[in-house]
Amino acid sequence: MAYSGRWLHVDLTHGTHSVGETDRDLLAAYIGGKGLGYALLDRMGPAPDPLGPDNPLIFVNGPFTGTPVQTSARTCLVTRSPLTGSLLDSHCGGHFGPRLKAAGYDYLMITGRAEKPVYLYVTDEKLEIRDASGLWGKGTFEVTMNCWPGIPEKIPGRPASGPPGKTSAGSPVSARKSGGSTGVAARAR
Repeated sequence: MAYSGRWLHVDLTHGTHSVGETDRDLLAAYIGGKGLGYALLDRMGPAPDPLGPDNPLIFVNGPFTGTPVQTSARTCLVTRSPLTGSLLDSHCGGHFGPRLKAAGYDYLMITGRAEKPVYLYVTDEKLEIRDASGLWGKGTFEVTMNCWPGIPEKIPGRPASGPPGKTSAGSPVSARKSGGSTGVAARAR
């Protein structure tokens, strides 16, 4: 099992980010994924408005994410559901979780709301909040599979919300490789 020992918080309202040390006691109690995500959400205090900027999107890796263990390339998204108002966990596979772990983070927490569409460019050396206006309204397949200008990797990990997320539709797909039908992409708009 492996944890990087760090987490990343991005505040889209202020365009800032911070890095912290992962709480080892939480890791021992919850072992990553859904349990750790719920514990982190619980620590944030009273239930925020599910569509509000204070409702975090928490992408949590497990201890085997990014290792050769089969079926370990899974990431859990935990937040308060815009569809029901209850806690939700949505799971996805693909490159995102292992890439987040390779960049040195056990989990990524996103809060706030940007003034325009943005995406996060995260590596082990830097984090940039970049303009995504040219991607707004495109489908998840087009966004996740095409190479983006200025990004050298052929297939970086890219969770994305499609057109339903843009309009706050009730049940949009939130990430390629599974992870949708929870309404979470409406929070990401």
